[in-house]
Amino acid sequence: MNARLKKTALILGGVFVVLLILYFAVIRPIVNAVEEAPETEPLETVAGEVVGINDRYMMYPQIERKGMQSIAVENEYGSYEFYRDANGDFQIRDFEGTAYDLTLFSNLVTSTGYTLSKVKVVDNATDAELEEYGLDHPKAKWTLTTITGEKYTVDVGYDLLTGGGYYCMLEGRRSVYVLDTVLEDTILAPIEALLTPVLLAGIDRNDYFLIDNFTVIHGDEVLCSITIVDPEDQNNPNALVENIMQYPTSYYPNSDVYLNILYDYMALTGTSVVKLGAEEADYEKYGLLEPAHTILFDYNGVRFMLLFSELQPGDFYYVVSNLFPYEIITIDRSSVKYLEYGLIDWIAEYPFQQWITSVSSMTIRGSGADVTFTLHHGTDENENATLDVSASTGKEIPNAEVYNFRQLYKTLLSIEIYDYVPLTEEEIAALTADESNCILTFSFKNLSGDETVYKFYPYSSTGRRSLMTINGSGEFYVQTDLIEKIASDASRVLNDLDVDSYGKN
Repeated sequence: MNARLKKTALILGGVFVVLLILYFAVIRPIVNAVEEAPETEPLETVAGEVVGINDRYMMYPQIERKGMQSIAVENEYGSYEFYRDANGDFQIRDFEGTAYDLTLFSNLVTSTGYTLSKVKVVDNATDAELEEYGLDHPKAKWTLTTITGEKYTVDVGYDLLTGGGYYCMLEGRRSVYVLDTVLEDTILAPIEALLTPVLLAGIDRNDYFLIDNFTVIHGDEVLCSITIVDPEDQNNPNALVENIMQYPTSYYPNSDVYLNILYDYMALTGTSVVKLGAEEADYEKYGLLEPAHTILFDYNGVRFMLLFSELQPGDFYYVVSNLFPYEIITIDRSSVKYLEYGLIDWIAEYPFQQWITSVSSMTIRGSGADVTFTLHHGTDENENATLDVSASTGKEIPNAEVYNFRQLYKTLLSIEIYDYVPLTEEEIAALTADESNCILTFSFKNLSGDETVYKFYPYSSTGRRSLMTINGSGEFYVQTDLIEKIASDASRVLNDLDVDSYGKN
């Protein structure tokens, strides 16, 4: 063997010796130590106590929701109890039917049924220790009753200085545990925090538009009331429903505004419940004894009522529903913008919207016109609608020549409300008391014979604006030029002159 091979053999032999020494001196003892390590001793428990995951104590065995009969809570805000009714549903004692947050209730079930502690502080606590942990006069407690009759009452004391939990003790056992801060959202919270602020219920998406007698009241003053038109008086006999105001007079409601509000009423909710078990003193405290706003309506034989306070700092209202009169709720201003609407926001801009097919007669009197038109509706041999018109002057307008009369009717349909008249109630009363101030009266009767009367009174210095009244009530103005055109167009119809509904006089 040459010198180089001998040198390599010596090196490899030396490495082997070092590795052998390392194994017996270091690695094998470590392996043996791990393999021979003694098993951890199980936690010692007291009677009734169990050990949960990660060797953490539980005050009592886990009780799932299906095994609970009731959960009663006492805290600084009062007391309440959830109990299982005959149908197996959980209700709030004395406030059955009240909606509550299912997630928060689930947290309450977990808090009371699964008492996995962070740590057990002490067994057989002395009176001094109970005082130290706030358990001599607990800030809250709960009693869980199972469906088999077992009861577990737990006291809640101080929170940890670190804010990581609360000292708790099962009554009848002087052991102190630390439970999680989730108690803050359940056991330590007022019952109101667990509730869902529902205001209306039972209104179906398939017929919410059947809400009737919808009334808006500000303080003690009725602003408007909207009702459903009788089916026989509908413009469109195939329409599901049509609406008209019955107060202050026969305005047509702004359908976009009105139907959007009704749509929201299918599931109107607030933002929070501030009081459960509200009494008269609470109504007074939250401004609901003499509400600033009231909404009334009928649906499916039930009268609904919502009472609202004045607008509060922070842009919200207090509100109470007659469905849940013991709950006072907050609702954002943005959810009920219509509480600030004036009458003009509720009404349609065109005050005359009657379909010609639903009119039996109409009268135009003033500004040189004085005529009543009687409308005769029929069908031809092809079942097409026909219209013959008789004038009180003796003029007959057959269906073939009714074009100019239809143009007159379009002029009536173009009457437009612009804004409130800048007059006081006294000034309006004085203006309308003298019939010589009225430049035009227009009235029509529907197929049922009900009559609606429009009158127009110029009031501005230029005479270009006229107060419009409907059945004697009015507060809006229209353009006088259009009113004078109506009289002019009526005269043109009687004299067989062309009528341009879009033209001037």
